[in-house]
Amino acid sequence: MKYKYLGYFSFKLNFSFFDEQKMSELGMEMFLGVSKGSEVPGRMVFLEYFPVKAKHTVALVGKGITFDTGGISLKPANSMEKMKYDMAGAATMFGAITACT
Repeated sequence: MKYKYLGYFSFKLNFSFFDEQKMSELGMEMFLGVSKGSEVPGRMVFLEYFPVKAKHTVALVGKGITFDTGGISLKPANSMEKMKYDMAGAATMFGAITACT
């Protein structure tokens, strides 16, 4: 699915995502396995920014997993407070793409 987003920012980001059906078609079984631990269906999100005068292409990738994906049973008890960092990769990439615009 493709969307255009202007919202709060003064630049245009293209937003799209793969739903679980699309990920299954693409054979993304590892991602879908993690997604099964959540009541909320998994999504792979894409943010794209295309500057008009760009001379090079850069790709940034960050992983973000929410708290309820089953990871609680995989982490030792003394690491539970660190589960909030599971979304840090995605948040960092969002910050980076907005800083680049």
